[in-house]
Amino acid sequence: MVTIYQALQYSLNTVAAQIVDKLGPQTSYNYMTTKLGFTSLVPADANYAPMALGQLTNGVTVREMAQAYCAFVNDGIFTYGRTYSLVTDFDGNTVIDNSPRTISAFKPNTAYTMTYMMQNAVESGTGKEARLYSVPVAGKTGTSGDYKDRWFCGVTPYYVAAVWTGFDTPATINVSGNPAAQLWRKVMQPLHDGLEYKAFTYPYIGENTGIFGIQDTVYPSNDFDDNATTGWGANGNAADDPWGSGSTWGGTGTNDPWGNSSGWGGNDWGSTGGTQFLG
Repeated sequence: MVTIYQALQYSLNTVAAQIVDKLGPQTSYNYMTTKLGFTSLVPADANYAPMALGQLTNGVTVREMAQAYCAFVNDGIFTYGRTYSLVTDFDGNTVIDNSPRTISAFKPNTAYTMTYMMQNAVESGTGKEARLYSVPVAGKTGTSGDYKDRWFCGVTPYYVAAVWTGFDTPATINVSGNPAAQLWRKVMQPLHDGLEYKAFTYPYIGENTGIFGIQDTVYPSNDFDDNATTGWGANGNAADDPWGSGSTWGGTGTNDPWGNSSGWGGNDWGSTGGTQFLG
């Protein structure tokens, strides 16, 4: 058994593929282009590998990534990036007023939940190299095939930044760790020195969405506090565990709907399927 919370923490790309399969690649594409400001995408990207694994036709820019991540820490409100905000003449008269343009990308609690999961990915998962001393960080790493691209996009309660590392002519990056996360930290730590500590808004964790066909009411994961109000606490016993080894999701063998005979096993999402495009 693995939760989405854990999948994001460890970059388990098969879970991302399952989510896109449920939502539909076209729905995911439409959301990115209409709600999150991505203009580099092309219609061919409305497919499984691009949407689930980041194997995009032309890639995206760091500006597009940074402005998209802003919505996570602004109550789900997306703001189009600006190079300048106001232009005045010598006398102080406004020549150009480049006021921010915003749209609602997520419900506030959706943004809080995503930030909560990405904070765990930094504190206990693949993004550890981006941790800061003074404030919490939430973010996600990215790695293309053969380590030719390395990403880290992250947020704090104060700032958002996206870093890509790679070569003009794609080639394997032979370094230790994730250079994008390391660079992100080197830039962001001085910016936060001396700032007052702030925490991210804690989400309300509601009921199971049921998108995978599991209609349980108790979540066994210890990833969340054992508080009944969260809906995620381990407040049941083994017999109540809908994700246990005897369920349709746990273990292996005949009870495993994602085994080699399910259509998801084998090489369906192996290295030839593009699973290395998010690490």
